[in-house]
Amino acid sequence: MKKILVIVAAVFAAFVLSAPVVDAQTKLQKKEAKRAAKVLEKEGWKSDGGAHTIEYYLLQYYALEAENELVQGRSADVDGNTRVAADLAKQNAAQEYVRLNTSYFKGVGAETMGKMNGATIDDIENSAISQFEGAIDGKLSVSFLLFKETNGKISCIAYCYINKAKAEELRKEAIENATDDAERIGEHYESVKRTVEGE
Repeated sequence: MKKILVIVAAVFAAFVLSAPVVDAQTKLQKKEAKRAAKVLEKEGWKSDGGAHTIEYYLLQYYALEAENELVQGRSADVDGNTRVAADLAKQNAAQEYVRLNTSYFKGVGAETMGKMNGATIDDIENSAISQFEGAIDGKLSVSFLLFKETNGKISCIAYCYINKAKAEELRKEAIENATDDAERIGEHYESVKRTVEGE
């Protein structure tokens, strides 16, 4: 019985102590959503379908940040087709997400450099980034879209996100695959070198 009371007390204390942090974060998010919505509306952006306000969608989007990494993509001046504008904005979000993650791959392969003839650290970094780019394709979820029409041309902003754990898994896989590829290239290089020198 004492154990149950201790557990209940610990859970209650954790809830009480975390409430001010969550409340402060929520206030900050509300303030940012209100400010951003005002700017977007002034620029002529409208939500897809218009069921809710931009501020509402932004608040929902910011709330995703606890468990997800957020990224936006844009498309501009697409000839009157919202679907194409949305697809281009999603592609741009994926490209932007990869760009934001390039620093993660710096120095990849440095620990195995001595074993890999013919592959440089830059080759391995570029391979890891390429592998990550391929892995991200189709993995971003869309929270909501904004559209703006100017002279028959459609522009779009895609508000996307990806689960933090999934993103970390994809980054690690990209590094492992790039390093494995570089090691195979190194082994092939050594094999060719032995063959040439044996002749």
